[in-house]
Amino acid sequence: MTGYIIRRLLLAVPVLVGVSILVFAIIRFIPGDPARAIAGVHATPQYIEQVRKELLLDEGLHIQYYVYVSNSTFPPKIKPKP
Repeated sequence: MTGYIIRRLLLAVPVLVGVSILVFAIIRFIPGDPARAIAGVHATPQYIEQVRKELLLDEGLHIQYYVYVSNSTFPPKIKPKP
C-alpha cells in the first residue's frame, strides 16, 4: 500500500508540471499585449514599457515561466498603499 501511494505521488509531479506549462502557454499566447491591457487605452508608450519591465514581459519565456511558477507556489507579499 505504501508503494502504491509513493508511486502515485511520483506520477503526480509530471502531471502538475505539464498542467502548469499548458496553463502558462494558454495565458501567455492569448492575442494582445498584456502590458497594454493593464496600462489602459490612454497610456503613454513610456508607461506601457514600464509595465512591461515590471511584469518581466521583456524577458525570455523561461524566465517568465519561472516567475509564474514561483508566484503560484509562493505568492508575493502585497504591500498596502499608505
